[in-house]
Amino acid sequence: MVGGHWGILQSVAWVKMTWDLSTDQTVTEAIDQVLRGENPCRLCQAVALGKKAEQDLPILKQKLKLDFEWRHSALTVFPPSVCASSPCLRPVRELIASSPPLPPPRFV
Repeated sequence: MVGGHWGILQSVAWVKMTWDLSTDQTVTEAIDQVLRGENPCRLCQAVALGKKAEQDLPILKQKLKLDFEWRHSALTVFPPSVCASSPCLRPVRELIASSPPLPPPRFV
């Protein structure tokens, strides 16, 4: 995240300024006054100086070449083999084949 720390610090400054100004006026008026930027706080000024100093630094650019290669290989999918005598299917097979031993209970 390049430069994201300045955005986070600026957001913290705006929230603090809004909090401080909302004691004397409504929240809407405080937000409006903060976002106008006419009276920046010390943190806002520090963020602006930091952004400017960061922009003045020479940027080392590295050339990056990305080569994408598509290799197609055959993929075969086989369905699972199900054996009728499988122990995991035995309870299901017994439930389907047999009927209930007694008629369902009736509430009177």
